[in-house]
Amino acid sequence: MLALLSHQRMQTQITQDMGRVLNGLRHRVLLIGDEYVLSSDIAAILRRHAFDVIGPLTFAAAEESIRRGLQTDCAVIDIHLHQPLLEPLAAQLRAQKVPLLFVATLGIARVPPSLADIPVWGDAFDHESIIGPLHALLREQS
Repeated sequence: MLALLSHQRMQTQITQDMGRVLNGLRHRVLLIGDEYVLSSDIAAILRRHAFDVIGPLTFAAAEESIRRGLQTDCAVIDIHLHQPLLEPLAAQLRAQKVPLLFVATLGIARVPPSLADIPVWGDAFDHESIIGPLHALLREQS
C-alpha cells in the first residue's frame, strides 16, 4: 500500500513537472480589444491552439499592465474601432520588442501611417485562420 501511494505521488510530481515545462514552451499572447465578444472568440481559438492568452484586455487595461511590466511574447490588437490609445500602446510594445499583429475582425482596418508596417489579419467569417499569421509572426522574431 505504501509503495502504491509513493508511486502515485511520483506520478503526480512528474505530471506537475511536465505541465510546468510545457507551459514554458507555450507562447504568451497579449490580446487587446474593446469589442469583448469578438476578442473572447479570438481568445478561445488561441487557447485551443495552445497559446497562453492574457486578456482580452481593453486598451486602458492593457496600457496599465504594460506599464507595470507585463511580459508577453507577442500582442494581438483588434483595431476595428478608432482608439486613441492605439499608437502609444503600440509604441510601448515596440520599445519592448514585442511583435504585433493587428486584427480587423469586422473587416475595417484603420491603421495610422506610423503603424503601417504592422501586419493586419482580418477575416470576419473565419477567426480560426488567425493561427497561421500569428505563428508566422512568432517565427520571424525567433
